[in-house]
Amino acid sequence: MGEAKRRGKLKHQVLAEYPHCIYCGGEVPATTVDHVPPVALFELRRRPRGLEFPACQACNSGGRLDELVAAMLARIYPDSHTEGASEEVRRLITAVNNNCPGLIEEMVPSFRQKKLASRSRGSFLPDSGVLNCRGRLLNRAIHRFAAKLGYALHFQLIGKPVPPNGAACVWWLTNYQAVKGDMPHQLLDMMGESQTLRQGSWNVGNQFRYASIGTQEGTMSAHFASFRFSFAICAFVAEVGDIVRPPDDISHVTLHKPGWLQRATDDELNRPL
Repeated sequence: MGEAKRRGKLKHQVLAEYPHCIYCGGEVPATTVDHVPPVALFELRRRPRGLEFPACQACNSGGRLDELVAAMLARIYPDSHTEGASEEVRRLITAVNNNCPGLIEEMVPSFRQKKLASRSRGSFLPDSGVLNCRGRLLNRAIHRFAAKLGYALHFQLIGKPVPPNGAACVWWLTNYQAVKGDMPHQLLDMMGESQTLRQGSWNVGNQFRYASIGTQEGTMSAHFASFRFSFAICAFVAEVGDIVRPPDDISHVTLHKPGWLQRATDDELNRPL
């Protein structure tokens, strides 16, 4: 079967199982299939089947730049071992620089950041560079990417989309935070063993892993996903947005309600709790 026929068959299957967009309240007809995470995040664009979701065109395309930034960040560490993969990373960096003006520049670390990171590098970050991950553009993109992943994994776990009055609160962690011990260990212990995408004996566990847990009623869920040794995201999702809250010791959290991918104002894209 040709690639076009395979895509057509997959689209028919996904939309037949659920015909509405999972990102804007489950009320708008879905016309596309969204791969979460995107193909660009995986080395040589080799991605096993799985985690494909119905989406309207506006929501699917509304996360395109966020996914581009996330793919670039995920591919930075560890370094690629083949020339083809290295060239992919160079193309991703160029694409982010062309499509997200200012984002690459804000990732250049200050002297103080380099000095602090060098003290914690140890065995976790050997021979790696230091990046500034506090910039507004980078954080906006990764938070939006995290929200999309949270909505998708909620649908995967619960079997229904986040309703119009629901929401996801998300935050993310860098590998530097992992070195400092800032990972949500209590949450990870509750979730148990993580999963990855598999196709036969082939899996991409060295590039992407995720874990999910939900309430018995299916009204709330929590998700954790890691991308190589580069970064990880956490998402709490609830059918009633007013009750979704992160742990008390977590800062830099943003709230995303259905339809956020179609809105363009800064207040809607990155609203703090």
